[in-house]
Amino acid sequence: GAEHSRHLILVLVVAARVLHWWYASDAQPSGPGPRRLRPPPLLRPCRDAAVPLPADKGLCPICRMPRVNATLAASGYVFCYRCIVGAVEVGGACPVTRMPLTMASLRKVYEH
Repeated sequence: GAEHSRHLILVLVVAARVLHWWYASDAQPSGPGPRRLRPPPLLRPCRDAAVPLPADKGLCPICRMPRVNATLAASGYVFCYRCIVGAVEVGGACPVTRMPLTMASLRKVYEH
């Protein structure tokens, strides 16, 4: 009687803890796997931007031609390599957002 009741209570406590552990581990991401990421902030051109954005997003905002050797500025906009290098050397800033830029902040965009 009493011994059987103690074993039953012990089994129920252990089962409750296992269930609690099981469902608590589902709520927390563990290890690599898909995670929900917030979208990046919207890019907004500066009101007094020296260069307005072209309607065709495939064109360089500076020369208004299809981009050659596409290069990403830290501001998030993509330019021709020669165009953005010239803008950084002369003004030190993104011509669309006026965000300060350096040569080290420019990145090649690999397109295929």
